[in-house]
Amino acid sequence: MVGRLSSFLPQIIMIGFGVLLLYIIPMQINDVSEVAIGPRFFPTALVYLIIVMSVISLLLSFIRSRKVIRSKEDKLDEEQQLERAFAKSKGYKQVAITLLALIAWTILMPYIGFVVTTFLLMISLMFLIGTSNLMKMLVISSLFTILLYAVANYLFHLAIQSGIIF
Repeated sequence: MVGRLSSFLPQIIMIGFGVLLLYIIPMQINDVSEVAIGPRFFPTALVYLIIVMSVISLLLSFIRSRKVIRSKEDKLDEEQQLERAFAKSKGYKQVAITLLALIAWTILMPYIGFVVTTFLLMISLMFLIGTSNLMKMLVISSLFTILLYAVANYLFHLAIQSGIIF
């Protein structure tokens, strides 16, 4: 029980996701400025923050698991009972599917466009968390996509990725 891989899996996934983003950011954001703080600075800083926080969480989980010495399995504390229930549930599958959906969103955006890929991402994530009302999914996904597009395009004056469709 102590030191099982499943108890460290979320942190390991986030570290891997951070490393993947460090690889992807230079391909997605051109850095043409001569200054130290260019267009890549903020996304790269956030990725490093994700990696550092995941490593800290991994180390704390490892230290916590080493300190836990139990004589019987019946005396599990509440956190371990929740962890066991989460591991038995489909929680890890949802995390993996969400990660794959975000990767697909990033890859498909140059081809299909921001509006369509964001709309499809929202629909799939809402379906994944258990929303069954189709009308609610369509309305919320549409409103979120329009709001995000409006904020990025009109408020921040960012060029939105357009694809074949939109």
